[in-house]
Amino acid sequence: MVKISAVIIDTYPDKKMSNTAIKMVQRLGNLETIHVFSDEKPDTLEKINFIKIDPFSTANEYGHILFTQVPSLIKTSHFLVFQWDGFPLNPMSWSDEFLKYDYIGAPKGSWVGNGGFSLRSARLAHKINELGIKINLENPYDQLEDQYICTHYRPLLEQNGIQFAPYALANDFAYDAGSHGQFKSNVFGFHYPATFPIFLQESQLIELIGSILARMSSPPALRDLIHSIRNQGMEYLLREIYTTHIQHPNMVKLNLVAEAHDPFGSLIQLREKYSQKKI
Repeated sequence: MVKISAVIIDTYPDKKMSNTAIKMVQRLGNLETIHVFSDEKPDTLEKINFIKIDPFSTANEYGHILFTQVPSLIKTSHFLVFQWDGFPLNPMSWSDEFLKYDYIGAPKGSWVGNGGFSLRSARLAHKINELGIKINLENPYDQLEDQYICTHYRPLLEQNGIQFAPYALANDFAYDAGSHGQFKSNVFGFHYPATFPIFLQESQLIELIGSILARMSSPPALRDLIHSIRNQGMEYLLREIYTTHIQHPNMVKLNLVAEAHDPFGSLIQLREKYSQKKI
C-alpha cells in the first residue's frame, strides 16, 4: 500500500476538535506521518511530526503556511490536508485511484477542490512555489488557498501538468454539506461543520458540541449546523445547545441575527421549543 503524509495547521486555543481529527487520521492504514503545525503538541504523538508555530487567526496566514512551510516536509508522493471539521470517516473507503491526481477534494458547487479535507501531490506543492503563486499577507481580505488552486490558478497549473480529480471521484473522496456534492454513506471523508450530524452519533456530538460552538463565529455556518441537527432528529442535542450553551457568544450572535432578519423563522422556533427560559 502506498504511504501518504498528512498535514493539519491549527492554533485554536480549544484543542479538543483538532485532537479528535488527528486521532481519526491516525486510523489510516497507509499513513506515514502527520505534520502538526500548532502552538501546542497534540494529545497523542504516534506518527506525529510537531512543528511549533505562533498562534494565527486568519485564512491568509493559514494559506501562507500551507504554501511555504509544508512542501519541504513532504517525503511521500501525496499528503492529506485536514482540519478540525474535515477528516476521514471510513478508512476502508480509501482508494489508490485518488493517487492518480494531484488534487482531490469534495465538490464545491461547480468545481472540485474543497481544501479543508483534500489530498494533494508533493508535485503540486512544489509547482505552486515554482509558478510564484502566493498569499499576500499585506492584503487583509481573505485569499482562500483552495480557491486559488482550484479556480483562479487552475488553468495555469493544468498548463504545467497538474491534474485535478474528476467530479465523480471527488464525490467518493469527500462530502461537504455546504456544497452540492452527492451524499454517500461510505464516503472516505468529509468537510464542514453541518456535516457532523450526518455522520456522527448524537451522543458523540453532545460530548463535542461545546468545542464545536466555540469555533463557529460565522452565523451562517452555525445556522447550517443547527438546521442539520434538526434534520437528523437530534432533539437531545438541540436541548443541550439551547439550554447549556444558549449564552455562548456565538449562539448569542446567531440569535441576534435571527431576531433581526427572520424573527418568525425556524431558528427562533427552535429556540422557543428547546430553551427552558427566555433569552
